[in-house]
Formats: sequence, C-alpha cells, structure tokens
Amino acid sequence: MFLPEENAMTDLPDVIDRIAFIGLDDAARRHLIAIRPILEKELSSTFDEFYRHVSTHPGTRALFSDMKRAEAAKQKQMQHWADIASADFGVRFAEAGAAVGRAHARLGLEPRWYIGGYALILTTLIAKVIEARWPKTVFAARGTTARQIAGEVGALAKATLLDLDVGIAVYLEALEERRRQADRDRAAIETEQRDVLSDFGDSLRRLAAGDLTAKIEKEFSGHYEQLRRDFNKALDSLDEAMSSIAAAADSFHDTSQEIAAASDNLSSRTEQQAASLEETAAALNQITDAVKQNALGAKKVAGIVAGARVDASRSSEVMQDANVAMAEIKQSFEKISGTLSMIDEIAFQTNLLALNAGVEAARAGEAGRGFAVVAQEVRVLAQRSAEAAKVIKSLLANSSSHVDRGVKSVADTGEALSGIVARVTEVDKLVGAIATSSEDQASSLTEINQAVTQMDHVTQQNAAMVEEATAAAANLKSESNQLATSVSRFRSGQTAVRPAKNAVAQSQAAIADAFGARMENVG
Repeated sequence: MFLPEENAMTDLPDVIDRIAFIGLDDAARRHLIAIRPILEKELSSTFDEFYRHVSTHPGTRALFSDMKRAEAAKQKQMQHWADIASADFGVRFAEAGAAVGRAHARLGLEPRWYIGGYALILTTLIAKVIEARWPKTVFAARGTTARQIAGEVGALAKATLLDLDVGIAVYLEALEERRRQADRDRAAIETEQRDVLSDFGDSLRRLAAGDLTAKIEKEFSGHYEQLRRDFNKALDSLDEAMSSIAAAADSFHDTSQEIAAASDNLSSRTEQQAASLEETAAALNQITDAVKQNALGAKKVAGIVAGARVDASRSSEVMQDANVAMAEIKQSFEKISGTLSMIDEIAFQTNLLALNAGVEAARAGEAGRGFAVVAQEVRVLAQRSAEAAKVIKSLLANSSSHVDRGVKSVADTGEALSGIVARVTEVDKLVGAIATSSEDQASSLTEINQAVTQMDHVTQQNAAMVEEATAAAANLKSESNQLATSVSRFRSGQTAVRPAKNAVAQSQAAIADAFGARMENVG
C-alpha cells in the first residue's frame, strides 16, 4: 500500500476464494466500473493528501523522508488502484498486493499503519463518490438512486478490504516464513555450535592435560573457521612460549645452582674477610695508641730541647759578657804595665838625680854631707822602686799571659757554646718536626682506624647480606626445580634445546673468588 512492490512471487494467495467470500460478484464489479471515472479523477489528489499525512506522522515519517521514494510509491499505488477501479482482480492485482505485504514485512511496518492508511484512503474516496453521485438539488432529476450509491460504495469498500486482506495475508505469511527460516537457521547454528564446542572441548581437555599439540584439524564454516585458526595460532604461540620457558627453566636451574655455589663460596670468603678486618682493626688500634704515646713523648722532648736551647743561649750570652770582661782586664793590665814603665823611668831618673846630687854633695864637702845622705836614701828608694816596678812588671807580664790564655779560652768557650746553641736549635727544630709528624701520624692513624672500623662494620653487613643472598639462592634453586617440574608436564611439538652453562653466573663466581682472595691477602 505504501511502498513499491517487490518482484512477483509464485505462491500468490488464493484471491478467487477471497473474492467469492467477500462478495465481489459481477454486480459489485459493475458498480466499481461505474465509479471508475470518479476514482481515477480523485486518486492523484487523494494520494497527495495521504502521503503528506504519512510523511509528517511520527510513526511513519521515517519511511517517507525521501521524496523520490514517496513519489515512486504514489505512482505504483495509483496504478494498483486503477486496476481495482477496473475490477481487474487477476494475477497483477494479487502480485501487487503480495509485493506490498512483503515490503511491509521487510521494513517492519506493522499492520496497524497499513489498516489506518487504507482507512484514510477509503474514507476519502467514499466521500468523493458520494459527493459525485449525490443529487445537487432537491428538485434535480433522480439519475442515481440511493441503492445504486450504496452498491457502489459497498463495492469500493469490498475491493479495498480485499486488497487489504491480500497485503496482510502476505505480510503474516512473510513473517511466518521468516520465523520458520529463523528457526531453521537457529537449529543449524546450534548444530554447528555443538560441533564447534565439541571440537574445542576435546582440544581444551588435551590442553588442560598439558598437550600443547592439541590443534583442531577439522575446518569450520563461517566465522568459526577464523576462531579455529586463532585457536591453533594461540596453541602454536603457547607451544613456542613453553618451549622457550622450558629452555629458560633449564638455564634458570643451572644458573640458580651456580649462584648458590658462588653465594656459598662468597659467604665463606666474606666471613674470613670479616675476621681479618676485625684483627686488622685491633692491630691498628694498638698501633694508633703507640703512635699517640710516641707523639706525646716527642712533644715532651721538644719542650725539654726548647728549654736547653734557651739555657744554651743564656750561657752563650754569659760567655760573651766574660769575654768582654777579660778584654777589659787585659786593657787594664796593659795600662798598669804602661804606668809601671813610667814608674821605672821615674825611678831611673830619680836614681840619676840622686847620683848627681851625691856627686854634688861630695864636691860640697862637709856642707853637703846631709844632702849626700838624703841623696843616698833617695837613690836607695829609687832603686827599690825600680826593683819593685821590675817585679810588678814581671808579675804583670805573667798575669797578662794568663789573661791572654783566659781570653782565648773564654772566646773558644763562647764559640763552642755558639755551636752548641746552633746544634740545640737544629735539634729543637728536628724534635718539633718529629713531634708534629708524630701528631699527624697519630691523626692519620686515627682516621685509618675509623675507616677500618667502618669497613669492618660494612663487611659485617655484607656478610649478613651474603647470608641472605645465600638463603635467597637456595630458595631460587628450589623454585627453579619446581619450575622445571611444572614445565615438564607439558608435551610440546618442539624440542627444547638445553642451553650451555650460564656465562653470567660463571663471571659472577670468578669475580667472587678473585675478590675473596684479594681480601685474604689484605688481611
């Protein structure tokens, strides 16, 4: 009714029985033919109004949003209704009604819209027929009787309902066929699903038992074939992965054994290293204490030497003062010697004067006797002064010789004391340097002792960590055995290659041996 019909079907509904039952006899057909001009005249405007209505109604406008499609449907409907107006209820009528029913079934257009649409068309056409047949005035000639109008309207209604019956019958038959086809499809799908699930179940049971070769060899149809291929690809990937895991498990097992052995060896050497470091720390403590004592002793000696240097400096100053005093004494002796020479010269002149006075007194005779006695006494005194001056001069000469030796001894002693002071100064510097060096050594040994103590502490921690690593290596070895046991449950299509001994583990063990041996040498 609404849309262009599809291709004709061979299983058309029994139109003849329906025509007979509904009462579309010859009289009804003549009525239809009689109003054919009215219908053909009004079909275009009737369907225009009808399609305007369905194109705006919420329930049907989605089907008629395309104006070209609506126009094509209108032309088909007008052709179909032209056949109805001609009372031609043959094959073309049945095919057109069936096509409409199939189209509605395909689009999901419910019968209520179909029935409602025919009601709109039928009421419009009935109104047009009555309007055309009804007398225009009361006094007009009676060309058409009420019985005739009723017959024409009834014939139009019967033809419309027949067309509606055919369309709905085909619609329902199409729905039933679709349901039966859906049942057949569902049954086929269920059968196919059972077969697929059975094959998948067998493969999955084999897979659960550890058989990685449990592929599905039977080909499936449709999208199940892709699922089968994906499953087989997954098995291939799993097989390859498990083969790699098996090889890795062997390598893991070997590596864990080597790590465990290396950890045991490293643990033993670390314990020896810890003991050696502890002994080294104790020895360094003793050496540090001894160096501290030596530093204190050197510091005391430096103080004593510094005091000796001060005393030697003072002694040098005293000797310098003594040397100056001896030089002054020598100068005094020289002055005294000069004075004695003057006295000796005065005594000599006095003796000469006394001798001359005696000669003159002798010449004077008796008068000069007293003067001669005085001159004699003066001469004696002059001689005694000369002799005393000689004796003193001799003593002064001897004292001067002794003073020269004393001055020389004092000078030599001063030089010796100066040398002693220089040597003591050098010794003071050396002892100071030794004291400073001893203090630096004591400080350095203290730092070394602290570093060794820290190393001992770190070594103790390392020993504890090595023990933990040894325990972890033992656990790793146990877990590798469990992993190997678990992997051995799977049957793979590939041959797992047992890898060579792990080079990393060998390197770790070699480094551990070398480190332990070096620490033993250090200890």
